[in-house]
Amino acid sequence: MIFRVDRLVKELGGASKAAKAAGLPRTAPYRWLRSMSLSLETLLRIKSARPEIVLDDFMEDEHERQDKKPKRRSAKCGP
Repeated sequence: MIFRVDRLVKELGGASKAAKAAGLPRTAPYRWLRSMSLSLETLLRIKSARPEIVLDDFMEDEHERQDKKPKRRSAKCGP
C-alpha cells in the first residue's frame, strides 16, 4: 500500500494549511511531498486537528499506482 501524501496535502488546503494542521513549519509539507512520506506522529497531529479527515482515503494499492504511471519511452541514440 502507498500513502498518497500529495492527496492529503491537497485535501488539507495546500502546503501552508497542512503544516498548520500538523503544527510544523510551512516548509514541512514540501519535504513530505519530496519523499512521499511523513511520520506517524505527524499523521496523528493532523488527525487531531482535522478529525473529519479519513486517512484511508489516501491509501492506494501499489499495483494500482503502477498502472497509472505513464510508460517511459527509451530514447534511441545513434542511427
